[in-house]
Amino acid sequence: MSVAYFFDSRLHREMHLRVKGETIHRQVYHFPDAKLVVIGPSKEGDGRTGKAILHSNELRDRTNGAIEHMEIPNSFRLQALLEHIDKGGSEETRVLQMRMHELRVAGDYLMRSGKLKNGDAMEIFGLLRAIRQDLAEPKRNAQKLAASRNVGKGMDYRSPKANNPVGPVVAITAKAAVKRLEIRIAQILGVRSFANLRHALVTAFNREAEQLFKALKEEKSMRSVNFSGHIAQLEYMRLQPFEAPSRRIELLYDSFRYGDASELDIFAAIRREAHAVLLVCVIERQVIRRLSHMAHNDFEETLVKKCRLETIDSIDRIAKRVAACDSFSESARSIATTKLTHARNILAQEDLFETPKKRLKSADKILKELTAILPV
Repeated sequence: MSVAYFFDSRLHREMHLRVKGETIHRQVYHFPDAKLVVIGPSKEGDGRTGKAILHSNELRDRTNGAIEHMEIPNSFRLQALLEHIDKGGSEETRVLQMRMHELRVAGDYLMRSGKLKNGDAMEIFGLLRAIRQDLAEPKRNAQKLAASRNVGKGMDYRSPKANNPVGPVVAITAKAAVKRLEIRIAQILGVRSFANLRHALVTAFNREAEQLFKALKEEKSMRSVNFSGHIAQLEYMRLQPFEAPSRRIELLYDSFRYGDASELDIFAAIRREAHAVLLVCVIERQVIRRLSHMAHNDFEETLVKKCRLETIDSIDRIAKRVAACDSFSESARSIATTKLTHARNILAQEDLFETPKKRLKSADKILKELTAILPV
C-alpha cells in the first residue's frame, strides 16, 4: 500500500494543537499516529495547511505546557529532522554508555577503598567531578540531572568523625547514577524507534510524490489514461511542498474537463506547477540538506571548503537548468534566479572562513525562503 494513502480524505481527525504559544483546533491526518500529524485543508488561510506537526515532550516540559507541538514547513525538512533525532540519540547513547563505564570503574575501586583521606583517589574524584558537571544543568533531562545529583551526594558525603570521603558511599551513589543513565538510554531507544519508522515513511512519501510530479511533467497529452491516473493521485499529496501545487493542478484539470480553457494553455500551466515543485525537491535534497549539515556540525576547514565548493557547483548547475527550461513561469524563474544568485554569492565570498557558521546559515536561510515561496 502506498505511503500516500495516510492522506485519504476519510482519515481526517480533529485535534487540539499547542503550537507557538497558541492553541489551534484543526483537522489533521495521522501519519501514522497522533505523535506526527499533517494539518488538513482549512478555510482559515493561516498558511498551515499541509505542514507537519510533531509532538514533543521535551518542548512541553521546557515551556510548562504552553507549547507542545513543533511546526515543520515541509516534508524534506521533516525528513531531515527525524534523521537528526536518530543520529543525535545515537551519539547521546554513546556518550552515556561511556559515562556508565566510568562510573562502574570508579565505583568498583571506591567500594574496596573504605574510608579515605583528603587527597586520596584524586584522579577518581576528578573523573566523578567531570561526570557530575557534564550531567548537571543546563542539561534538561530529569534522569541526567538525577544522575548528577547522585554523584554529587556521594562526593559531598564525609565521615562523621574524620570528616573524610567514604569510598563505599560514593560507590553506592555512583551505582544509583548508572541506573538513572540506563533509564535515559531506554528513553532514547524509544525516541529513536519512533523517529526511524517515521523517517522511513516520510522518505517513501517524498520519493512517491517526486515521482508523481515527474510523471506529470513528462506526459505528452492530458487525454491519456495515465494522465487522469496521475491527477487522481494528487488527492493524496497533502504534505507540503506538494499540497498547494496539487490543489492548483486539480483545479486546472477541472477547467480542461469542463471546457473552460484550451488544453494547450492548461497543460502549459500544469507543467509550470510541476517544474516549480521539482525545483524545490532538487534544492532541498542537493543544496539545503548539505548547507544545514555543514552549518550545524563541526568539520575541519578542508572539509568545509570542499563541501562549500560542491554546493556552489550544485547551485550553478541548478541555475543553468532554470535558465534553459522554458516551462517555468516568469515569476518563478525570477524568484529562483535571484535567490540562487544571492546564496551563491554569499558562499563564494573569500572571507567566508572569518565567520563560517554565519555565512552558511545565511545561504541556508535564503534557499529555504525560496523553497517556501515557489510551491505556494
